[in-house]
Amino acid sequence: MSISKIKNLVIVALVLINVFFVAVFLIDRGGAELEKRRALDDLRTVLHNGGIALNTDALSEGEPLPALITERDVAAEELLALAVLGKAERTSSGGNIYSYSNEKGRVAFNGRGEFVIDLDYSTETGDAASVTARILKAMGVETTTPVAVGGDGNETVTARCAYKGAEIFNCQVAFSFTEGYVKHASGRRPTGIAAAESGELFDVYTALTMFGAAESGGDVTEITAALAGYRFYVNAFGEGELLPGWRVATDAGDFFVNSITGEVESLDE
Repeated sequence: MSISKIKNLVIVALVLINVFFVAVFLIDRGGAELEKRRALDDLRTVLHNGGIALNTDALSEGEPLPALITERDVAAEELLALAVLGKAERTSSGGNIYSYSNEKGRVAFNGRGEFVIDLDYSTETGDAASVTARILKAMGVETTTPVAVGGDGNETVTARCAYKGAEIFNCQVAFSFTEGYVKHASGRRPTGIAAAESGELFDVYTALTMFGAAESGGDVTEITAALAGYRFYVNAFGEGELLPGWRVATDAGDFFVNSITGEVESLDE
């Protein structure tokens, strides 16, 4: 057999192999889409039977978030204080509280990830939300986009903490502006975050099915959105966990469905 014929056979074989893999890919994707539609139809049926309507356009896509553990990170606290005050002296007032202070002001931390900032001197001025975003970046605190309320230089700006883009639903920071300058800030954020072991995690369809079973016949009549995120639990010594789950927005308030246990908690409390 000539070399040219061998080359042609090789080319044909490669083309057939590529066609085979493309076909397998399309079959797999089609099967996944079919399974997704079936899960969504089953979810609608379960919720409808419980008197709950579902806005399917607002469901969070993707895999459940991983479980995480946390611990107090004093070095991260020091960096945060440095970003706000510059070089400052650290003191301890007991009760796992550390403070940093200088002529600019004071920053205090406790073991539960909470911090308070009081400033006597601030050079930051301008649009309150933009200033807050710059300060948060310098502090190394990841958050959602800051939102300002108020006006005339006397705004309060809030932002929810996040980890790798996922919201931490019960962690928030707030900055208070007086005459255009930052004077006070407070909030809570996790530190020392690391991976944790967990079993199989509930996806959004399973989580909403469990939510529907828990809230059937109650005040909830419509689910307007479901978003993957975390809920932060921590003790006084800084040992805690970021539990993955789903924030379920409804006409009766917001709820958290734990992706590990399926437990439903109110986020409005």
